[in-house]
Amino acid sequence: MLRDIHKKELSETDICDLFITPAILKADWEPGRQIRREVTLTPGPVIVRGNLCSRNKKKKKFADYVLYQEPGIPVAVVEAKDNHHSVGHGMQQALGYAEILEYFRSAIQIGMTATPKETKYVSISSYFGEPVYTYSLKQGIADGFLAPYKVVRIDIDKDLYGWTPPPGMTDDLGQEIEGRTYNRKDMDRILVLNQRTRLVAARVMKLLNATDPFEKTIIFCEDIDHAERMRTAIVNAAGRLALDNPRYVMRITGDSAEGTQTAKAIMVSRSCGN
Repeated sequence: MLRDIHKKELSETDICDLFITPAILKADWEPGRQIRREVTLTPGPVIVRGNLCSRNKKKKKFADYVLYQEPGIPVAVVEAKDNHHSVGHGMQQALGYAEILEYFRSAIQIGMTATPKETKYVSISSYFGEPVYTYSLKQGIADGFLAPYKVVRIDIDKDLYGWTPPPGMTDDLGQEIEGRTYNRKDMDRILVLNQRTRLVAARVMKLLNATDPFEKTIIFCEDIDHAERMRTAIVNAAGRLALDNPRYVMRITGDSAEGTQTAKAIMVSRSCGN
């Protein structure tokens, strides 16, 4: 049995070969018929810059293991991480699993969400059924766990009307981009419009400059790459504010040690009543 210090030196592949695969086999999953490795789920997002576009191959989604009850009936995903990383490094990866739910639509699914959605077109309860337990936003605010807020809605044309690639437009791999209208649910997931990112950043800074540009502000992003693009766009939109204050915009994601320390400092400041 390897000592912990040796485990820290193992790669993700080593972890799979020495620990995860043996554990799966020990549980009587049949190789070849019930176990698949490195299963591709979705291609990377398309990034559009003017009339040029490319596909971010680094964002290609795949599962380390997919387990099948029988061929064609997937029942589980197993994700591996090397022992050098903390659990937090895998949290961002989990945010992209909405597409995996669709991939495993034939399996039993249990849903937990902090953002329930009930509209004419999308319904959490229609998908998962009526909730077993609900803790409302209003109750969370009343209990002091959440802050009161005001909604300022700004509509962007590509969100309202979508974006359709010109006929025959290809990505950097030479593959033709699917000829359909991409809408808000596609943005920064399978399609990146850099002009849209810059527009969002400009609107955020316009609002902050009209109130208090140093008020603590959180911008929620789709993933780590989106967070970095947005950080860059906010820095550019902030201009002199960002130049005079190098930490004016911080990317707080699982892979950013500096950002994580900043988040901890904010939490300590709040706990001290500042």
